[in-house]
Amino acid sequence: MNRLRNKKNKIVLLLLIFSFPLFSVEIAGENLTFDFLESSGYFKLFWTGNEYTESLLTEESPESTNFSVYEDDELYILGGSSHFKKTFNPGENGGTFIWRSKKLIVRQELSFLSPDSVTMGFSISNASETPVNTGLKILLDTVFEAENRFLFSEDEIQNYVNSEYEVESSKSFDYCISGLIDRDRKKALMVLVQNTSPDKIVAANWSRLNEADFQYRANIGRSFTSAPYSKNDSAIMFLYFPRNLLPGNTLAVSLILRAVDTADSQDSVSINLKDESPESTETQTISTTVNEVETSEASETLQQNQRGGKKTFLVQSLVKIKQIRDIIDSLSNPGMLTDSTLDYLEKLMEELEKLNADESAE
Repeated sequence: MNRLRNKKNKIVLLLLIFSFPLFSVEIAGENLTFDFLESSGYFKLFWTGNEYTESLLTEESPESTNFSVYEDDELYILGGSSHFKKTFNPGENGGTFIWRSKKLIVRQELSFLSPDSVTMGFSISNASETPVNTGLKILLDTVFEAENRFLFSEDEIQNYVNSEYEVESSKSFDYCISGLIDRDRKKALMVLVQNTSPDKIVAANWSRLNEADFQYRANIGRSFTSAPYSKNDSAIMFLYFPRNLLPGNTLAVSLILRAVDTADSQDSVSINLKDESPESTETQTISTTVNEVETSEASETLQQNQRGGKKTFLVQSLVKIKQIRDIIDSLSNPGMLTDSTLDYLEKLMEELEKLNADESAE
């Protein structure tokens, strides 16, 4: 009995210790780096190859690149609403945010696809016993200003766009590139659809798209400025219209984000899609089974060799802390504290203490 009481006291201490937000977690690939903001549910994406760094999405306000899920009659921004509860799982190849409401489970998985590209996948699963009307809105805040323009390719026909634009539903979307013509930057952002074609794709002023719902109609030719504050502020939106999702069913969506070289002019543009075309890329399977406590071997053996021992220590520590927090979050009342759960918590705490001791010894 004393053993159980002592361990419950440790749980109370853990609740106090882990109530603060965690720092961001960097996961580095060969040329690209994710910066996951665990406490908010947002992320940053950087080019870090060739000994220079450039952000591929707006860095100053990472929440301006956001993702909204439609549930019945409401559109909820993931990370901007308490309707969905969040957990985060870092891994060697990226990271996964898991968002839960009473009806839906949303997995947002970001992972490296090649040295120059990443996949961003969403799976929306109906965890209720009745159909749910659900859809998805993806808003990417481009770091490039209006004069740098978008390049849209539809039915293999390229169009340069420097004002509000909508992909026609009758045409096949190939890709779009933001900031391709730019003498000041080395990398532009290409976006391709990996599976499940969007119902609508729009390039427009960020503020207008941030407020947009599924009924949005593009004002073709309108500038990327929205007076009085939002000037030359472009973004691109992908809409997947609401549909009835039966119990146990899943809607899967995936985009490819790729860093490509910029050009000085339209005449010098060169684009190679051989490695990144959706047809030649193996679509990653997104698991729809979500356990209350996630403790995958990949998380437990997480290593960050690209960033050296200090980063390895930090990320491994964050993984242990995250596992402890997941268990704490899953316990709705003290009566759920079984001996096996307490033993596992104690094991995680000992491993975390050992990590800190090893780091101090070095």
